[in-house]
Amino acid sequence: MKTNTTIIAVVIVFGSGLLVHDYYRRAAFDEPTPNATSLEPTMSVSRSAPTHRVVRAAGHVEGSTKEIELRSRLSESITVLRVRRGDWVEAGATLVELESDQLQRERSVAQAMLDFAVATRQRLVNGSRASEVNIAFQEHESAAANLNGAEQAHQRALRLEQKDAISPQSLEEIATQLHSTRALAAAAHAKLEHLRLPAREDELAAADADVAAARSRLELAQINLERSHIKAPVAGQILSLNGEVGELVGPTQSLPLVVMVDTRRLRVLAEVDEFDAMRVRIGQHCDIHCDAITGVVGSGIISVIEPQMAPKKVSGQWAGERRDTFSRRVWIELSRHESLPVNLPVDVFIDVEE
Repeated sequence: MKTNTTIIAVVIVFGSGLLVHDYYRRAAFDEPTPNATSLEPTMSVSRSAPTHRVVRAAGHVEGSTKEIELRSRLSESITVLRVRRGDWVEAGATLVELESDQLQRERSVAQAMLDFAVATRQRLVNGSRASEVNIAFQEHESAAANLNGAEQAHQRALRLEQKDAISPQSLEEIATQLHSTRALAAAAHAKLEHLRLPAREDELAAADADVAAARSRLELAQINLERSHIKAPVAGQILSLNGEVGELVGPTQSLPLVVMVDTRRLRVLAEVDEFDAMRVRIGQHCDIHCDAITGVVGSGIISVIEPQMAPKKVSGQWAGERRDTFSRRVWIELSRHESLPVNLPVDVFIDVEE
């Protein structure tokens, strides 16, 4: 009997301890304790405040642009390297110079052909020189005088024929001379008129076509010459150079000649697991960690979310990470960061609200 009483007392004490523990646990989370006597008046607290959850994703550091790969479009050797790895260059700066002697000569030939075509057209527009017209006029006057003399000789021969004072053979020779002189006079007159006439429309059209073709050849030669200078399309930092002075490079080279990226603003590209893909939103805060430095190495907000899912490609190498799955890519604009190199693998911790 005494043993039973002891057991009942122990159960009562243990149960009372559980009730007190449960009361303080619920009070800590602002929850009312059901079916328990309140030791003091309690307030009803609303649970409308959101709870926070952190989503972890693997990613890497990028510049404000993708990596820009520059290749030579010409098969020429390198003469000058104007930059080194890590240099910052402005847009339009010359990075590499290639052998260009032949290209410069081709441009000179194209320029000469254009000048010749332009001069030929201008000559058509200007017409014949005054001296040429004067010479043609003098030839025309001489031919007209010869024609007048030949006609008079033919008239005398005809009168002599009526008196049987000339042989038929002589009359025929005089008539032939008249026809020849008349043809020469007509040719001299036509030449003079031709020199006085302006250029025809079809001649000008042909000259314009020659000028256009020559100008196009010059532009092509200029383009090839400019391609001998590899220039930066945008401002950025040189990541790699794959060539040395004297080395032959070309469009079939396996590695790009120059790789550059704009690093004035850094961002992180992260792949969010499909289980968390619907929890990320533009504007959510993110902390960036990496294995090389202890603690937070950068922070920012989500600026772009890709509107599609794709098989996961980047792995964070942490325990329990899902790998054979789909992911959603997001871009984080970094507002604060250490000096981070491009393509550095990082872990992204995204603060999401539920």
